Amino acid sequence: MMNIGVIGVGSKQFTISHLKLLIKDENINLHTGCDIDEDKAKKCLSIGFKNYTTNYLEILENKDINIVYLTINSKQHEIISLEALNHGKHVFMEKPPGNNTDNMIQNYKLAKEKKLIIFVGFNRFFYPSIKKILEDIIIDDITNMEFTFHKSRSWQIHKSNTSWLSESGIHQIYLISKIMNSLPFKMFVTSNNYGALETETKNYNAIFIWKNGVSCNYAFNTSCGVGILEQYSFHTINKTYTTFFDGTDCKLYIKQPETTFYKGGSSFTDIKVDDFTYDKEESYNFQKDEFISSIKNGYDKNQTYLWGIVAIFFRNLIESNFCGIINWPDNLLMLFSKDQQPDNIKEIILVNDLEYIKPHIHLIPTEYRVLEISKIKEKDTPLVVGTILTKFNTLPHTSHLPNLKIQGLIGCSLNSFKQSGLLLKNKNNKVIQIVNGSEAYADSVAEYILMLSIMGIRNASLSHEYMREGKWGFNKLSGDGVNYKTDLRNQVRGGNRNFQGCKVGIIGYGFITKKLLELLVPFKCNIKIHSSYVPDHDISQYNLIRSSLEALIADSDIVIINRGLTDRTKLFFGKDLIRLLKPGTVFINTSRAGLVDMKYLLHRLKKNDIFACLDVFDQEPLEEDNILRILPNVFLSSHISGNNAQMYQESIKTTITKVVDFLQGNHVKNIISTQEQIQNMT
Repeated sequence: MMNIGVIGVGSKQFTISHLKLLIKDENINLHTGCDIDEDKAKKCLSIGFKNYTTNYLEILENKDINIVYLTINSKQHEIISLEALNHGKHVFMEKPPGNNTDNMIQNYKLAKEKKLIIFVGFNRFFYPSIKKILEDIIIDDITNMEFTFHKSRSWQIHKSNTSWLSESGIHQIYLISKIMNSLPFKMFVTSNNYGALETETKNYNAIFIWKNGVSCNYAFNTSCGVGILEQYSFHTINKTYTTFFDGTDCKLYIKQPETTFYKGGSSFTDIKVDDFTYDKEESYNFQKDEFISSIKNGYDKNQTYLWGIVAIFFRNLIESNFCGIINWPDNLLMLFSKDQQPDNIKEIILVNDLEYIKPHIHLIPTEYRVLEISKIKEKDTPLVVGTILTKFNTLPHTSHLPNLKIQGLIGCSLNSFKQSGLLLKNKNNKVIQIVNGSEAYADSVAEYILMLSIMGIRNASLSHEYMREGKWGFNKLSGDGVNYKTDLRNQVRGGNRNFQGCKVGIIGYGFITKKLLELLVPFKCNIKIHSSYVPDHDISQYNLIRSSLEALIADSDIVIINRGLTDRTKLFFGKDLIRLLKPGTVFINTSRAGLVDMKYLLHRLKKNDIFACLDVFDQEPLEEDNILRILPNVFLSSHISGNNAQMYQESIKTTITKVVDFLQGNHVKNIISTQEQIQNMT
């Protein structure tokens, strides 16, 4: 004989759903009823209880009682069930089982440790129609499920519950994973409060997706016109099972193709429909029997409390409008077998140098798995959605990464990303977007160009060398040619020019030019630009003058090349254009040496009537005996315009942020999505 103590004996839930079933069971003795309302507590004596109390601790401390029923405010479920377990009692509680999953996990572990049963009254799982489906269906054959719950907007949340999902939707949420007997790995939620009498959200739509592709569509609406409609549909390749509850009966329809015939060149299939009607009250009896059976067997085969924790976890995600890969807490995940886990499936972001990005890896949300290319396995390839790489040519062929969506390059040049002149596509023929750290590089290079411009126009480097020799004064370009036997700076003396108001000519438009234009604003320069990519907005904002290449070169005090190196632009700055540079021009190239015909530039530099600032060279490092090293009207730097520790760190942060934002559906600036962009960004 099992002695039962009921805490909340005066509740309608107990008297309506449980009392008559317990009275009928010959193996159960109604020992003590408890309610904080003494009148309700006393009444339990008239319905079969031997004792009553208003203090639930008397039930927990009574050694004769081995089962506790909780039909109380659900907000108290966690704490009182914990006390009951600590007193060695089996526990049955009404839904929902709690609100804090961490507390519930501790209760579950305690029950296992003490070999006690903790059971939750999710009676929909015990609906006769659901039981019939589970007896007939093969779970592995399910392709899709649809769960619907609609309730009249006139209903109000019971004071014992915290939300509409706790009040009305927790049964369906429980069934979603319980029936599949495994955890989904993705979830997408939308919500609204259309038709709601209060401001609280009452309507949700959620999609759950398992690792094998099965999905469940859950529609929850508590602001509909009238009545109640619960519907559960399970689809397999050959059958559809649909059960619904209209407030009175449980009905079940099983539809399957019976015969196929042909008419007029088309095929038609007769559908066989079996229908059943059940009394939903049977579910409470099934539920009670399972609970008692679990106690006798020492094991709850239905794991109602464990899946109840999952239901609360899902409820919290739904109420937060969660979308994406589910980040299962480790303390919850470990309660399930490997077969039930989603392999903790996370979409993968590939990297080729984990140490390089490690200082900023915290920018990648934990819902993604970061994996080095060298460690990727075949089973991982469908999960790869993004990359963060230092070199694109380290990436596996994209045909092996069917779901790759975006590639991030921690760098500025895309030269190594050209493949057969085509923008890469994944296996599903979708374009793989590209992002890089151009903005970080642009900041660094633009600052450097500004420095070169001011230094060049002021003859600062010439004065610097002059001072190092113990001399004094300014030097200027003579145009008389270079006398290699006599130091030019001993021959030429003079002043310099202000940068303010200079005529600046910029060839090329991209991230670097855009940043440079921002930096030039305070100097009120007269700026001409040559590029077909400059938007009208920038022309207006920075007061630019569109110009032909020839006019720009002939009229500018400073000529800056900001172009990418392509077959079209290779050696474009040749003899004819170099000849157009007016005496005194400062020529700056921090882009690519291959853009300039160095033979003719060197010829012009030997005349000593222009000044060149060069950061890039045909051969790097520059040869020790290269004549550029001794020309006085040349400022040389070793490809450092975009090369500093801060810039590298900013490039990493920029690239990671872009990749993550794109994957999470946020707006991302400066996405590279055309072959022309790839060709030009060198």
